[in-house]
Amino acid sequence: MVDVSKKAGAGLGCGCLSLAVVGLYLIGRAVPAPKAEVAVPPPHQPSASAQPALPRPMTPPPAPATEPARVTSRDEAVPAVAQPEPNPVQPKKWYEGGTLSGKTMGDWARATPEDRLASCADLLASLWIAKKLTPRIQDSVSTVDELKPFAEQLRIALDTAVDKSKTPDAKKLMFAQPISETAVLVLTMMAYV
Repeated sequence: MVDVSKKAGAGLGCGCLSLAVVGLYLIGRAVPAPKAEVAVPPPHQPSASAQPALPRPMTPPPAPATEPARVTSRDEAVPAVAQPEPNPVQPKKWYEGGTLSGKTMGDWARATPEDRLASCADLLASLWIAKKLTPRIQDSVSTVDELKPFAEQLRIALDTAVDKSKTPDAKKLMFAQPISETAVLVLTMMAYV
């Protein structure tokens, strides 16, 4: 064995070699070597003229269906701990999953109605937190669920703005417009800000 303390100038060479040796050691300890068995030729083949059978690794028996086992050492198997059932997937709330912040009206036109509504909720919630909504709305809202009617109205207004763009030039201009700028104009016309 090489004394690494005397090889201070060896640099990473010894460290890499040591790491490789330790890795091989650990791999050899964690995975038992496959056992070989001699294959017996089928009865219809003559055994005298047949070539010797190659050893093939044994396959472990299938784990019981009720409780799989995990191997902790070469000779010892420990039953696996039963995992609790995962919670059923909770449905997404109406204000979750808005992805349109910082996007254009072209992105708005391609988004799902749920994404549009959640993005409107994000915008209105940020305006509510900053106290930028009109006093009538600001004072009437205390939870995000109370923003839903206002978010639905904003979504409808932005959908209408996209639908009103009939000509290709108007659509091109509208689709390049940032959603936030269009939303602020719409919110101002609706007297929300």
